[in-house]
Amino acid sequence: MKKLLISQDKCIGCGICVSVCPAYHLTIKEKKSVEEDSLCIQCGQCQAVCPKEAITVERLASSPVIPTKDINHNITPEQLKDFYLTRRSSRFYNDKNISKETFDKLIKYATINDGSYFNIQTTEYAVIDERFQEFKKHLLYVLKDEIDKDRYMDLHGDQVNKNDFVRYFNMYMNGEFPKDPFFHEGRQAIAVFSKHPVDAAYGMTHIESMAHAMGLGGFWLGYAITASELEPEKMMDFFPEIDQTKRMYAIFVLGYPKTNYLRTTPKAETKITYM
Repeated sequence: MKKLLISQDKCIGCGICVSVCPAYHLTIKEKKSVEEDSLCIQCGQCQAVCPKEAITVERLASSPVIPTKDINHNITPEQLKDFYLTRRSSRFYNDKNISKETFDKLIKYATINDGSYFNIQTTEYAVIDERFQEFKKHLLYVLKDEIDKDRYMDLHGDQVNKNDFVRYFNMYMNGEFPKDPFFHEGRQAIAVFSKHPVDAAYGMTHIESMAHAMGLGGFWLGYAITASELEPEKMMDFFPEIDQTKRMYAIFVLGYPKTNYLRTTPKAETKITYM
């Protein structure tokens, strides 16, 4: 089955598309690029390198493409390193909520390179906004139920044990805890769903960086990850509109940070092994 639209009029047979195809799907015959078999993974590499714009991924023909010469991508490694250094987890926010337009921009910009095999968008995102309080209760009761059944939970390593969680939970639910020890000052969040945790982590990591670039801050909600590991179906009950064959792998709580950090924080040294 043909998966590419190759204009034989435009094609000059230069072979650049053949040289970048990871599926070895293209070949040059009679000085023209042609599909050789059905191995095309629709990655779009051939379309991106063709000097004559002769190739289009048929399934994605309506998707806009931008010439790289029109994009400012001259970011040095040092600049990117400095950007990462200034990003901090943020749990305390001012009173301004994030608008739908800002969420749309954040997610669309950050996930522009999402996609896995055959360039299929397998990852889904949900913005938890008006139902944030409902989600908080849903999550906490899932966790509490698992603790009551004495199932193992690793809540942030050894920092929070079973007894501490139960005490925090009861105080919080009874209005006795002066602060929110679980969600802090969060009022909005993004949930990510996929069939594989790597796809979810890939997307959410880019959202975290893009949020920082847009003046937002947030933190990965470890409790939600734990709850989804223990009771994936119960957690998916809150998201009936999401493909139920997927799992919720991460929650990123975010807002406009209340605090501006004046310096970077100390970092443990990264372990690197050469083999």
